[in-house]
Amino acid sequence: MISAKNVSDFFLSLCEPEAGDTISNLKMQKLLYYAQGFHLAFYGRPLFTEKILAWQYGPVVEEIYTEYSEYSNGAIPTPRRINTKVFDEERIEFLK
Repeated sequence: MISAKNVSDFFLSLCEPEAGDTISNLKMQKLLYYAQGFHLAFYGRPLFTEKILAWQYGPVVEEIYTEYSEYSNGAIPTPRRINTKVFDEERIEFLK
């Protein structure tokens, strides 16, 4: 199974910051929540292993929130390289 970090890196790799397409920590949390929910609905199994917690302002994967907290409500930088070997074609298509 892949991790929430793998999924967040994948989402960040799809961004085009020069075109104004960025992801904040809040947006990342919502993307992870929806990806996990839709994956559970379509495939009957979780996409990633980390728990999603109910916080005051919405769902949070705490490990990812903590990792990106230094960016506050600003854009999270896109990763230079992601580990695509953890994704099969079905998951890549699903996440796109």
